[in-house]
Amino acid sequence: MKNLPLILFFFASFNSQAQNSFLFPNDCLGRYSGTMYIEYIGKGIVDSAHVELEFSKTDKDFEWNYFNTIENERYGKIEKRYTLIQDESKKGLFILDENNGIQIEHTNIGRNLYSTFEVQGNLIFYNLECIDNQTLYYKILTSDMNKLKESNIQSDGEEEQILKVNSYLPFTSQYVTLKKY
Repeated sequence: MKNLPLILFFFASFNSQAQNSFLFPNDCLGRYSGTMYIEYIGKGIVDSAHVELEFSKTDKDFEWNYFNTIENERYGKIEKRYTLIQDESKKGLFILDENNGIQIEHTNIGRNLYSTFEVQGNLIFYNLECIDNQTLYYKILTSDMNKLKESNIQSDGEEEQILKVNSYLPFTSQYVTLKKY
């Protein structure tokens, strides 16, 4: 029992060192595949698709290739070639260049790449997680920006202040666990 605190300290130190040694995106490079599920609120899973993702280094510093293929019976095969560019001036900031004029900011926090953006009246939340060097997980949530719920409160102070909150209910989720092959 006397050694229990020492053992716990050792495991905690080892775990934090393992977490700190992770380098995004270099520790996530490779070719992955899996099944993406598409789920709607109140309906459950309504469709699925085979996904392949290749994440590789380019010949330029601070740039990576992000090649995504999604295929199912209804929509056929969709291929997307992106370039992930790290902002050299801000650690953790990336730009996903769709190579067609569209560039979307992303933030790297730990093993995750996050983004929130609006397209055609929909608010999109994107998360790519490098679980380990063999597994990626990504999820996309979509909310209709035209269907917002407004809430507010007023303070009881001398000056009336209103705190306003707009919430957007996600109506669909797309998610996939990808395994390296």
